Amino acid sequence: IHDLKAANSKVNNEFIRLMKNSKKVIDISDNSPKSFIITDHRVYLSPISSITLKKRASNMIELEE
Repeated sequence: IHDLKAANSKVNNEFIRLMKNSKKVIDISDNSPKSFIITDHRVYLSPISSITLKKRASNMIELEE
């Protein structure tokens, strides 16, 4: 999970561009992404901030334990 604004580096921009060209980007943000999530097979653009997503993921892990 990465912040899109803070991750505004050439490497990240190139990575997202390549993934888009490979049709591996899923935009669930309605064209206003705040973060991106990298999985084994896809990259998701999310309207939810990376901080919020990380907190939610942490809470999910705690519930599973």
